[in-house]
Amino acid sequence: MYKFLLKISQNMPRPLQIYKALLLSALIAFSTATFAQSDSEEYSAISDDPTSAFVLAFSGLRLREFPGTASKVLTTIPFASKVTLMRDPTLSRSEDDGYLFDADSIRGNWVSVKYQGKTGYVFDAYLGNGIRKMNKASYLIMEDAAWCWSDAYASKAYHYYGVFLDKSKQHASLKTIKPVFHSDHDEHESISMHASGKERPYFMLATREPLAEDGLINRFHFCSKLEDYRPKDASFQVLRNDSILHAVRIQESNWELSCVKQKVQDSNPSYYEKVIQLKDRNTGQKQIIVDKNYVMSEAYMAWCADLDRDGVQDFMLSLSDEESGSCLVLFLSRNAGKGKLMRLAGIYWWGDCC
Repeated sequence: MYKFLLKISQNMPRPLQIYKALLLSALIAFSTATFAQSDSEEYSAISDDPTSAFVLAFSGLRLREFPGTASKVLTTIPFASKVTLMRDPTLSRSEDDGYLFDADSIRGNWVSVKYQGKTGYVFDAYLGNGIRKMNKASYLIMEDAAWCWSDAYASKAYHYYGVFLDKSKQHASLKTIKPVFHSDHDEHESISMHASGKERPYFMLATREPLAEDGLINRFHFCSKLEDYRPKDASFQVLRNDSILHAVRIQESNWELSCVKQKVQDSNPSYYEKVIQLKDRNTGQKQIIVDKNYVMSEAYMAWCADLDRDGVQDFMLSLSDEESGSCLVLFLSRNAGKGKLMRLAGIYWWGDCC
């Protein structure tokens, strides 16, 4: 069923871009049922109408009398408000029009919109087709990584953090960030997120509950780039294609990861699927953290450190499959729940969606 849905999404016509994004969200929810997540990810506001858009700027978007920052401000349109586009910019813009860049080097153009009876101009990089509904405890987000999906995880009810490396790349720090959401002006019109300021985070996290920011996080292991998340060190490799490797000991912890075979229930004839198991070597307690619903061909340890400062090592896995794409999955020990060693803190998924 999963591969069938994926195939449909790949062959979907481009005018159905929005519906494809929603289908991919459903695919992610389907595949990540593997991580014991029951809540689906949906847009709280979505529009496939080319004459309307939503404001992505947390601080609001200025409606000006004429194009340009020197023009009079008519009003500030609040975050997540819906505006009417006076003309469809995707139809009126040609390749020769060129783009402008704002003070944060975000590419866009001035477009005419109507809001609460007032007509003026806004910078369209901060307009998008929707805002994601955030209903989980936390989300893993990568900087400016969206392509034909949307990273509009925007909510003022959440705390946003970036994990930053020091110059030696031997330690990391957790810092509050100001998220900036913007539309990417390409054929996909996706919504990306990055941290304001010049410092670039290793990865980002949005959480309902605040996290401690004091002191450095020791770097126990991470790859040089998250885009190249297959470490050369084979000791951090749990699974490779059809080969199940020896258990992986997570540094500076009692955790051990292994790929095991689990019998699939209600099947005739019975068969087994590969799952990833976490074990506490001290107590012997075990937890399946990636189950049979996710098709895996490779699994690696991408990063580990005590991110939530509870004295227990947290970690990030990289999972990949030739058909379903790749994802990074972050697990935290804080508030894991009764009988659990870790909880899923977020998934960032790269899919073959186009």
